[in-house]
Amino acid sequence: MTDSRATTNVATQDELVNLTQHLAQIGRFAFDTEFVSDSTFEADLGLIQVATAERLALIDPLTVHDLTPFWNVVNDPNVEVVMHAAGEDLWIALQQTGRLPARIIDIQIAAGFVGFGYPSSLSNLAHQCLGVSLSSGDTRTDWLRRPLSASQTRYAMDDVRYLLQLADLIQDRLDQANRRPWAEEECQRLLRSIEGRDDPERWRRLPGLNGLSRRGLEIARRVWLWRREEARRVNRPVRHILRDDVIITLAKKMPTSRSELDQLRDAPRGLSRDRVNELLEQVQAARARPESDLPQP
Repeated sequence: MTDSRATTNVATQDELVNLTQHLAQIGRFAFDTEFVSDSTFEADLGLIQVATAERLALIDPLTVHDLTPFWNVVNDPNVEVVMHAAGEDLWIALQQTGRLPARIIDIQIAAGFVGFGYPSSLSNLAHQCLGVSLSSGDTRTDWLRRPLSASQTRYAMDDVRYLLQLADLIQDRLDQANRRPWAEEECQRLLRSIEGRDDPERWRRLPGLNGLSRRGLEIARRVWLWRREEARRVNRPVRHILRDDVIITLAKKMPTSRSELDQLRDAPRGLSRDRVNELLEQVQAARARPESDLPQP
């Protein structure tokens, strides 16, 4: 299947404004992101790919430093945003703007309602629905390095090149089966789940909570919240600050001093004295909290 749309590289603020005016005017576009998140709390955005029926574009966040015009059109309720497996891309949008788009269609979700199975990869959907093969050789690219090769650019653009065609086909099948409302509700559920990723009650998903006392739960809650803020402060993944199983160990053993902490087999290593003191303060505060105020199992 040939594609007559040429790819435009958006590398300046004026070029971004021109593109977003087009997106707002046409009212429907597909987008995807490439990012690096192995060693940071917030993903380092390396590339944004955009497709409309008329244009293909690569936005370079390394040279376009103010992406506000793009995120504004993503969040415009008058614009439909088409995506595939949108969870991480939506999380980036939320981190960038504090908001999420009002109207999305995630074709991975939608495809599950019309017989394609869930989750279906983009390459499988493109092959089954359109008979095209997507490039797959640059999955380990460092998207923060420049220049990008021709194969890297093609790989990135293939993530959005066929999304609108796939959305049209899948939405037609949804309408034929009277299942479009199901897919739309599930897409809204996805948006709510993304909002919940920064929910202070998310600590209750820690594995191993069932074996804790109510005071242990309070320690786990406080240490989990401390870990999240510390990871955000130093911009490191939370697992680099403290593993989940170490939080559970702290909640069970309830150390009150550095020496007691060091005696634990899974004691956190590499924390500065100030950070260790902060960690122990969380344990102490939990130990001092009145029984009536402790979390329920």
